[in-house]
Amino acid sequence: MRKAFTIVEFMVAMSIMVIAITAIYSAYTAIYKGYRREVLSPATQVESIIALETIRQDVEHAGYGFGREEYTVGHHLPIEVENSTLAGHHLFIRSTYNTSNSATHGWAILNCTSGKSPTCLAWENFPFCEDNSTTHAVLLHINGTIFGGNETLESGYNCNGTAVVIAYPCSASCANNGNCTQQSCNTIEYYLYNSTAQSDYCSDGETYMLARKVNGTSQPLIDCVRDFRVMYEWGNDGCKDPTALSPTLDELKNNLKEIYIYILLKEGKAVSWLNGTLTTNDNCSLEFPIPEGRYRWRIVKLAVEPMNLKGQ
Repeated sequence: MRKAFTIVEFMVAMSIMVIAITAIYSAYTAIYKGYRREVLSPATQVESIIALETIRQDVEHAGYGFGREEYTVGHHLPIEVENSTLAGHHLFIRSTYNTSNSATHGWAILNCTSGKSPTCLAWENFPFCEDNSTTHAVLLHINGTIFGGNETLESGYNCNGTAVVIAYPCSASCANNGNCTQQSCNTIEYYLYNSTAQSDYCSDGETYMLARKVNGTSQPLIDCVRDFRVMYEWGNDGCKDPTALSPTLDELKNNLKEIYIYILLKEGKAVSWLNGTLTTNDNCSLEFPIPEGRYRWRIVKLAVEPMNLKGQ
């Protein structure tokens, strides 16, 4: 006759079962965390690709529709860099162009005669010339000086002077934001900030959110960022930190060959072999300190030629 389980045997069996379940759960948790990190890594990469294209267009169009008096009188440059209060740099871009607003992407060449409606000689994506629709615009002389800094072109509009001018469309928010003093303009900023909106993967006190601010309105751009820096390819001097420069507008136009954007991103699984520093393999040779043995880090570099800052 078979004997029943004793209480001791029952307790031993339960202990073995608990140990087995704990081992299975630990393995599952480790696999799940690894899966989440690997899923979040491609997501971060896609996010950064979209963000980089936005940054590229904004930097490339720095100075688009920017009149010389905005510097000589308003003491603003089309692109400026300051040290950030958190990490790296704070980038300022001024132009009538806004990557996220297609209404600002056009232009027109107008023949103005004082007291008369302007004649459109050539244009692209400029509503006033296309169907006489109301268009906020900045009008510049060919030499870059301001002809009309905040014009509303519409039916019944008459020129306040005689000249052939280039017109740059500017949205209503651009026309009234007050960031420029001599004309309408968009002021676009890139900087790091602390945010509770960061994903669980990033909210460890080691990373920030890279934000894009347009005329005072901020929006998050890239999560999991530890550092953000801007460097200039400057004349014959090579790579220069822009915070060490104080150029005039003409010096900026004559010396700024290329703008380098560096973003230090967290991605992937934890690793133990990093030595606490990543260095760029280029002529800038920047060093980025990182927490040792915590995560995989990647330096994303963007090189942009500012198309509207050529000597003029």
